[in-house]
Amino acid sequence: SGQSCLWQAAALGYNESINWLYQYDNGINRPDTIHRNTPLMAAGYKERITTVELLLVMGADATLKNSDGKTAAKLAEENLGGNMGAYNEENNKLYNMVARLKAAENGTPYQPIQRIRPPDEGNPE
Repeated sequence: SGQSCLWQAAALGYNESINWLYQYDNGINRPDTIHRNTPLMAAGYKERITTVELLLVMGADATLKNSDGKTAAKLAEENLGGNMGAYNEENNKLYNMVARLKAAENGTPYQPIQRIRPPDEGNPE
C-alpha cells in the first residue's frame, strides 16, 4: 500500500512511535503511493485527535491534497459527517479537530468551538 512507518503510526494514533520515527525519518508529509494521503490525512480521517495535534506541531502541511484533491480537513469533515448527530463531549472534540485542521490549512489562528448543548426535553429553556 506504499505507506511509511510514520504514516502507519499516524493512522493508528501511536504518538510515541511518531516521536521516535520522526527523529530518524522526517517523512511527516510523505504520502502513501496509492491515494497520496499524508500521515495528517490518515490521522484526521481515523479521528486521532491527539495525533493530529502532534503532527501539526511537528510541522505537517495541512494544505497538501490527495489524489482526489482533498485536504486533511476535508477528509476528516467528510468522515465525521454521518457520525456527529447527538451532542456529547467526544463529538465536540472531533469538531474541534476539524476546526484545527481548517485553521492550519487556511493559515489562520485556531479558534476552539463549543457546540451548544441542546436543552433537555424534560427541562426546556
